[in-house]
Amino acid sequence: MSQSEKRRCIAVPAVIVLTLVMLFLSAGMGTGAVQAKTNTKKNTAVIYFSATGTTKAAAKRIGKKTKGKVIEIKAADPYTDDDLDYGDNNSRVTKEHESAASLAASSVHPEISNLKAIKKAVKNADVIYIGYAGGIIGLN
Repeated sequence: MSQSEKRRCIAVPAVIVLTLVMLFLSAGMGTGAVQAKTNTKKNTAVIYFSATGTTKAAAKRIGKKTKGKVIEIKAADPYTDDDLDYGDNNSRVTKEHESAASLAASSVHPEISNLKAIKKAVKNADVIYIGYAGGIIGLN
């Protein structure tokens, strides 16, 4: 399987989930419905991590629909194509994914360069959307 095929295998589930969120919002069952019922504006944050750009596009659509603040989670050390090679046992993503029994239990996380801005947005938000495709994100 080529590297681009492996990326598609990871990106497709994220796009499906984010598309379902968009459909949910479009149907009036999401943030818009809450705003209409309470007549108050909800502060929304759309926080995403995107190594290849797929999740970024979906996050921007959600941000536009919800009028939310869109913030990219930026790795202090950006991912290269070699880092994203799931076929290489020594690649960065393979090491991150295989460092524990589950991604949530992993202690291997990229350092986040804009963590302060993310924490501020989360603190001020009533509604938070988080988008990522297979990345390990730790907000601590």
